[in-house]
Amino acid sequence: MEAGSGTVTPEWFLNVKSITSPKQLHTLVELWDEMFPKSLGKWVERPETKEILFTKSRFSITKPFMDKLLELARQACTDDEAYEQLDEVIEKMDDAILYSVTRVLHLKNHLQDLDDEVLKHEKPKRLIKKTGEYDILDAKLVLQSFLDYLKANGPGKFQSFVNEVSLRLVSTVHPNETERNTNLRHYNLILARFIEWKKDYESLETLSIDAPEYRIRRESLNQLRRAIKAEIESVWQSDQMRREPISVTSEARRILERYKVIFKAYPMFAKFIKKLAHEAYWLHQASQRCASDPVWTEKFTQIFRGEADSTSREARVSAIKRTFAALGVQLHAPKISNSMISFGTWKGGDRDGNPFVVASFTNLTFIEQKQFVLEQYVHIAKELLDELTSSKNFISVSSRLEQSLLNDGKTFPYVTHVKPYEPYRAKTRYMLEKLQNTLMRVKEVLKQAGETSRPLLSLSLPGPSGYNSVAELQSDVDTLYESLVDHGGKSQARSLLQDLQMLVNTFGLHMCAIDFRQTSEKNAAAVAEYLTAAEVIAKPDEFLTLSEAGTFIDTLVDAGWWVDGRG
Repeated sequence: MEAGSGTVTPEWFLNVKSITSPKQLHTLVELWDEMFPKSLGKWVERPETKEILFTKSRFSITKPFMDKLLELARQACTDDEAYEQLDEVIEKMDDAILYSVTRVLHLKNHLQDLDDEVLKHEKPKRLIKKTGEYDILDAKLVLQSFLDYLKANGPGKFQSFVNEVSLRLVSTVHPNETERNTNLRHYNLILARFIEWKKDYESLETLSIDAPEYRIRRESLNQLRRAIKAEIESVWQSDQMRREPISVTSEARRILERYKVIFKAYPMFAKFIKKLAHEAYWLHQASQRCASDPVWTEKFTQIFRGEADSTSREARVSAIKRTFAALGVQLHAPKISNSMISFGTWKGGDRDGNPFVVASFTNLTFIEQKQFVLEQYVHIAKELLDELTSSKNFISVSSRLEQSLLNDGKTFPYVTHVKPYEPYRAKTRYMLEKLQNTLMRVKEVLKQAGETSRPLLSLSLPGPSGYNSVAELQSDVDTLYESLVDHGGKSQARSLLQDLQMLVNTFGLHMCAIDFRQTSEKNAAAVAEYLTAAEVIAKPDEFLTLSEAGTFIDTLVDAGWWVDGRG
C-alpha cells in the first residue's frame, strides 16, 4: 500500500522491507493504549453540551473516555468547578465500574511517571538547567557548595567540615502501603527495560541493516518490547493492595531488599562526593594563588598548555597539583575518612507502634542483618578473586601484607588454590574464607533462634576462623588497599576494593543501627528496675517520685552516676 494512496495491491502483501525495522515503542502510555481492554462497558458524550452520560447497565471504559476523565482529575486538583464535575461523574458510577476506572487511571499515571523519568535521560542538559531540576548527584551543585564553604571559611576548616558533616537515613516501618511491593518490582523492571530499549534502539543508527549485529539487536529490541508488555499486563492483572495485613517479618525482609540497592549505590555516591571535595580544595587554592602570585599563574599556564587534553577537569586539577609541586609548595587535600551517611532502622525496634515487635523478633533482626551484610561482603570478595590477580613479578607488597599472609597461612593450612606469587589474590582468598566461616556461624545461630529473647549476637562470633569484630575485617581490607596504593596498583585499589572498604566502614557487621521506640511508661519501668538493681534507689516506686519532684538528676549526681554540668 503506497503512503496516502489507500490502494492495496497483491505485491504489497509480499513486501518484506518492514521486517528490517524493530517494532516502535515511543512511550509506555502509548503501549498501554495499544493493549487497552476493549470491552469494559459503554460511555456516551452528548455532542451539544459535552456532558458525559452514564448508565449502570451499559457502561464502557474507552481510551477517549479515560483521557477525558484523567484530564478532569488533574484539573480538579486546583479547580473547584472541575472537582464538582468529577465528583458528579464518580457518583454516577457503581462500585464495580468505579473500581475499574480507578485501576486504569492508577496504572496509566504510573506509566506516565515512568515516561517522564525516561525523558529526563533524553532531555538536553540546557533544558534541565532551565527548569531548575537538580538532584543529589548534580556535580555542579555539590562542587559549588564546597567552593562556597572554602571561600567563607578557608581551607583550614575544610578538613574537619567534610569529616563532621553526615547524613542519617532511617528506614521507618509501618504496616501500610499505597502499592504492593510486588507491583513496585514490576514498575522497576518496566523502567529498566524501557531505558535499555531506548539505548539499544539509538545504537541501531550506527549499524548497517545488512550487518549481523543489526539483526541480533533488532530481535533483542522486539524481545524487550514483549517483556515490557508482559510486565504491564502482569500489573494490570494483579491486586493493587494486599488482602491481608503485612507481617513484621515481611516488613523486615522488604527493608533488606532495599539495602541491596543501597549497597550498590553507596560506594558510587561516596566516591562522587570525595572527588568533588578534593577538586574543590585544589580549585580554591589555585584561585587564591592566581589572584596574588603572578609567578604561580605563569607556571600554571605553562604546565596546563602542555596537558594532552587541556579541556578536561582532570587536566586542570592535575596542572594545579604539578604547579604547586614545581614551585616547592606542599599542600595536602583533605581526606574524608568518616562515613558520609549513617543508616538506621525502626525494624525490630518499633515497639510502641506494633504489638508483634517483641524481644525475640528484635533478636532475630540483629542476626538477620548480620547475615545480610556478610552475604554482600562474600559476593564482593568472590568478585575480587578474579580482579586482584597481580603477580609478584610485576608488583611488590608491603611488609604488613606479607606478615598477614604468613599468619593466615598458619590459621588456614587447609585452604587450597592459594598461589604465593599472587599475594593480593591470596589475601583475598583468606578473607573470603573468614567471611564464609563467619556467615556459616551466623546461619547456625539463626536456625536455633526460635522465640528466645536471650541475646544471640555473642553466639555468632566464629573465633579465630572468622571475623569477631568489624575492626578485624577493616584491618584486612586496609592492608590490601594500602599495599596496592603504595606499590603501583592505585587503580585496582580504588575500584571494587575501595567499594568494599567504604561498605565495611559504613555498615560494619551490623548493617545499620536499630532505633528503639517504646512507650514512656515501659521506658520508665526499665530505668527504675535498673537503678534499683544498681542500688541507686531503694525500690522502683522511688523513680516516679523523684521524677515528679524534679530531683532525679540530683540523686544521680549524689550517687556519682552523673556529672553535673548545670553550673
